[in-house]
Amino acid sequence: MMNYLRMGALSKKVGVVSFARLFLSLNNFFIGIIIARALTEELAGTYNQVIFVINLFSMIFIFGVPTSIYYFLPSLEGRARKGFFYQSVFILCAIGVLISAAFIFLAGWIGGKFNNPELAPLLRMASLFLFTIVASSFGDAILITVNRHKAMAALTFVFTGLHFSAVAVPVLLRQPLITVFLLLGFVNLAKFIVSFILCDRFLPSEPPVFSRALFIQQAAYIIPLGLNSVIDVVSKDLDRTLISYLFNPKEFAVYHYGALEIPLIGILISSVTSVIIPELARFKHEGRWEEFGALFRKASVKTAVFLFPLFCFLMMLAPQIYVFVYKKASYLDSVPIFRAYLFMLPIRIVPFQAILFALGRTRVVIIGALVDLFGNLALSLALVGPLGPVGVALGLVLATICQALFYLFVIKGAAHIEWRKLLDAAAFGRIIGSCILACAPCFIFLHLPLPGLAQLAGSGLAFGAFYLLSLRFLFK
Repeated sequence: MMNYLRMGALSKKVGVVSFARLFLSLNNFFIGIIIARALTEELAGTYNQVIFVINLFSMIFIFGVPTSIYYFLPSLEGRARKGFFYQSVFILCAIGVLISAAFIFLAGWIGGKFNNPELAPLLRMASLFLFTIVASSFGDAILITVNRHKAMAALTFVFTGLHFSAVAVPVLLRQPLITVFLLLGFVNLAKFIVSFILCDRFLPSEPPVFSRALFIQQAAYIIPLGLNSVIDVVSKDLDRTLISYLFNPKEFAVYHYGALEIPLIGILISSVTSVIIPELARFKHEGRWEEFGALFRKASVKTAVFLFPLFCFLMMLAPQIYVFVYKKASYLDSVPIFRAYLFMLPIRIVPFQAILFALGRTRVVIIGALVDLFGNLALSLALVGPLGPVGVALGLVLATICQALFYLFVIKGAAHIEWRKLLDAAAFGRIIGSCILACAPCFIFLHLPLPGLAQLAGSGLAFGAFYLLSLRFLFK
């Protein structure tokens, strides 16, 4: 078992970046708790609908510009670097202006379709926030590429703290939501200005040189990425779009707090991905498929060691966690949605899309994304009638599982190796067995007359201890 857990240390750069992103993830998680506790379900739903629409617009229309910076900037020198930086900022600002104008124009229509007349004025007020999110998205990519990851982390910490304050202080002081989105716009405007000054300082001081050919190359690079991003984002957020369209803001709030991204998981997956993808790509180019399979198998088991027990523990204690975190009985209705979402956790042991990109199978990724999108839509519409919002969550989960299986078969075919050399079924079985054994002592704590925190803490400690002991015994 120890062989599976030895993957080599992440670089200092990856560690700093991951920690900054963890801080950002935790910020969003704690803001969600404050919103749920301090506001009514209707107001919480309205706030989260505004954030959802802003994220949807920004993720769709950034069009892969930050990714193009990672691709082009390292190969440029001197004045060409400065010119490419200005070019990227100009593209992002132009996109930001266009979509913010569209945002203002469509605000009333979106509010009507989402069954929430209070949404339109908030969306219009949030247009500055949307513009600055798009316009400032160059910052991380530039700073990481020029090896100023500590500056990137510092920028993240400072403005994440300001973002938290811009939401938490007005909400706790019972100020209207329009104040929150006005403050968020000014905070992100300041972030844009500071990011621009920092990046300009860390790039060559000579006047910029602009290249029409480079502009065309960047556009040609980002358009396919943008199209793939549109499919991914629409598919990923289809469930919330359907809930907003079919139900009221209160029901959207209940769904939103069930359809959670667990903090730390994204950081774990991105860290593992950043380590194994370059190696898998190298093995592919050199035709070393046995080593490709060995690393794939090793990484999947390593990740499963963490994700499988987390799945079991959260599945079992979800009601107790929701009562403790949100302090409102109404959010217990989020538990079935949360449990449905948990079924996507086990399939995240493999970064399917990143591996397919490393294998050069970009068309397959687009096909899989389209299949996932239409499958998600069909299943969600079929299940929402008999099951309500839970049916929408199940539609998303089933479509995602089918997509993952499709990608897995493609990876197996591309690697030309047997299943047993790609996946270690015996190791997965032992991990699942350890999880089942670890669940037993938790039932004792769940039936003891203890306060909520003591019940959760006791269950967590018992589960962790029994899991580690079982894992050690079964892998002996």
